[in-house]
Amino acid sequence: MTAVAAPARVGHPRIGIEGVRKTFTRRDGVEVRAIDDITLDVAPGEFVVLLGPSGCGKTTLLRAIAGLEPVQAGRIVLDGRTVEDPGGGVRVPPERRGLSMMFQSYALWPHLSVADNVAYPLTTRRVPRRERADRVGRALAAVGIGDLGEQFPGRLSGGQQQRVALARALVAGDGIVLFDEPLSNVDAKVRDQLRGEIRRLHAELGFTAVYVTHDQEEALTLATRLVVLREGRIAQSAPPAEVYLRPADTGVARFMGAGNELAGTVAADGVRTAVGPVVAREHALPADTRVLAFSRPEDWRFAPGAEVANRWRGRVETAVFLGPLSEYTVALEGGVVVRVRTLGTSGPEVGDAVGVGVPAEAVRLLEDPS
Repeated sequence: MTAVAAPARVGHPRIGIEGVRKTFTRRDGVEVRAIDDITLDVAPGEFVVLLGPSGCGKTTLLRAIAGLEPVQAGRIVLDGRTVEDPGGGVRVPPERRGLSMMFQSYALWPHLSVADNVAYPLTTRRVPRRERADRVGRALAAVGIGDLGEQFPGRLSGGQQQRVALARALVAGDGIVLFDEPLSNVDAKVRDQLRGEIRRLHAELGFTAVYVTHDQEEALTLATRLVVLREGRIAQSAPPAEVYLRPADTGVARFMGAGNELAGTVAADGVRTAVGPVVAREHALPADTRVLAFSRPEDWRFAPGAEVANRWRGRVETAVFLGPLSEYTVALEGGVVVRVRTLGTSGPEVGDAVGVGVPAEAVRLLEDPS
């Protein structure tokens, strides 16, 4: 299949964000920095997902890249061309930035056919009819609805309408596509299918993407790089596995999902905690530093062997079936409760006395913020 996206210019990040700041003033007069001096480069072909709690600035940053939100400071550069620079008096309008955007809503014209909806941005740019028809046909085929070009949006399912919106985004942009929570309005099964479609299209077409979501599973599934925002700043920017398994701080660790935290103090033999010493392989923290020995429940196991450095005895308090996983809470000595996840239902019963453990390489030492 011929690529819909245009190739990136060699030698430049496709998207360059340099010290960008955006503030809002609330009704009570308090100034809020939605984007607080963010610098971020997005390389050609990257799929960067912006993730964070509500109000962290992820949607504002996306809209600033698109040109829908003016910023007060900094620069935004697309393919080496400055499109936003308040200090230099530069502000290129959205329609001239050479990118496309897929929103939460489908934003389809009900009186236009599927093909005409997808062709609309090409029509406004006066792309010749033959080229327009060819690009529309390839885009519709790429998202799996090549036979629906003559249908109207009102006759399509929600998932099909999202595919139309995705085809329009791909055909309209010059290789840069922005996504603003595009799958939030479809059910779980369709959402899973569309994630797969987006991954496949990204692999085949190589477009550069910036994607906003509040769904952590979606973020981990799609991203080549995950950027976690907190209070308008970047808390961590790294591949998804690194963010999940090696979080930069306790805020990122807690935001990215369930974890076990054993509070203690760094010592020569590990971390001194209420349940005894905890061994962690990777750390360079000085002695007496207050830390949380953090680990994910899926890294814990029942009946650990001698090769597992951190082992304890406890009693199962709860067992919850989660479909592909089961989660257990286990009370250790000193009132410490940890969570253990296993595949399926292969685990002990509530009330059982058990041995539990976590390998040293799965323990991350984070400075205790309390």
